[in-house]
Amino acid sequence: MTDHPPRDHATPADQDLPLNRHVPRLNRRVRRLATVRPARLDAAICDIIDLRGLAVAVLLKEMPRLPAKVQRHVARRLEDFLFFHPGKGRRLMKRLASTIGRAVPACRPHLIAALADVAAKVSRHPVDLADLAPLAREVLGSKADLMRKGKAVEILAYGRQPEHVPVIIRLLQTALAGIETYANYHFAETALFALKRLGGESLLRLLVNPSSPEASQQLRLEWRTYPEEQLKAAVQTLQGIDEQVAPVLLKVVELSEYALPFIAMVREGLDHPDKWVRQAAAASMDKVVGQGGFEHLDRMLKDPAVEVRLMAVSSLGSYPAEATGERLTGIALDENEIPGIRMNALYALFAQKNRGALETLRQSPSPRIAANAIGLHALLAPREDGLKTLLEEVGNLTGDGRPELFPYLLELAHPEDLGLLVQFQAALPDAARREEFLGVVTSFLRKNAGPSLEKALGRLDAAQQSAVRLLLDGRL
Repeated sequence: MTDHPPRDHATPADQDLPLNRHVPRLNRRVRRLATVRPARLDAAICDIIDLRGLAVAVLLKEMPRLPAKVQRHVARRLEDFLFFHPGKGRRLMKRLASTIGRAVPACRPHLIAALADVAAKVSRHPVDLADLAPLAREVLGSKADLMRKGKAVEILAYGRQPEHVPVIIRLLQTALAGIETYANYHFAETALFALKRLGGESLLRLLVNPSSPEASQQLRLEWRTYPEEQLKAAVQTLQGIDEQVAPVLLKVVELSEYALPFIAMVREGLDHPDKWVRQAAAASMDKVVGQGGFEHLDRMLKDPAVEVRLMAVSSLGSYPAEATGERLTGIALDENEIPGIRMNALYALFAQKNRGALETLRQSPSPRIAANAIGLHALLAPREDGLKTLLEEVGNLTGDGRPELFPYLLELAHPEDLGLLVQFQAALPDAARREEFLGVVTSFLRKNAGPSLEKALGRLDAAQQSAVRLLLDGRL
């Protein structure tokens, strides 16, 4: 072994290229790391990184070919470099992402952390970070420290579906047990941001009060496009949260430098049956108010990043309707805004119980916005009245808006409403619409299976019972 790798020998034709642009020489330089003494290894790696140019890209490409011990040293030095200079990693994101899976597993916590640091500073990612979820989940299950697990959670937050919510909640609960340490606190804050991004305001509310019926209802609506098993897994995890978690979470919000995005948790805490949770929520609310909430939200609403605007719109719903209802209505009506943000504005109005604004939005020229405004307005009415309104609207609406009402129908309809739904389906004017609504009845039967449904079934006439039995058996 040698402390200093021998000098590279360039041909005359190569002499015009500096070392940091000469890929073959860089390849040789990186491969020689395998022969460097351990005491000199970190310095040799830093020497390569300091070359800049193509040096880091070549280091990433060649890294998986190095011995495992050397790879670990390289991973740590790359993590340090990109932590202090994340902007320099923008052009390296693809190479870095591909290296994570090829390097030895012990390197992955460091490389995932490096990628998360770069991703946080880059507005447009050249790689779909959701594809790295399996590797990030692997880090969460490893012996990595909480700081690096927090970076893995940041990667999971770029996912397209909330499938990672249960594992993040479980790790969050574990971290809260040692919240007095910085690593645990930082992980908890990171996890809350990720959970809001993946699951929405309703998920944050349920972290504070898993028994909140309104938050549960909102979660089911917001997640209605996701697989049912993901919703069930999240709800099951939420139901297992220890009762001591809520006040600790609210303390995290109180101490957070960015408490404003978590105002929904604070509002939920103010109505909690436990006085200690209410006390913690009151302290957190003082912090949020002290941050000059609306001023911060105004800036967030103008942010070029969609994710930031989504968070800001959701947060507006935690303020009184008199304060933000008009602003939310304007966002929901804005035909130039993206659909997701307009829908978030509707959910925020629902969280405010702002029936007047939702009534206004029923007249929106956008079929989707109008239909969801109708549905959310119905949820705020007495159940029987809301169900009657929804059935009338399903009968009247045409086009794309009508299917948007079906999840609200399923939310309001109870087993004893079986006869009403069967009669409504039979009375629809054309075969196509009857066939469409048959799918709603089938979903209703699956959702409400049990003794109450059997009792309602027994009240139908023989022909109706026969038809429903065929649906239950999947033969119709």
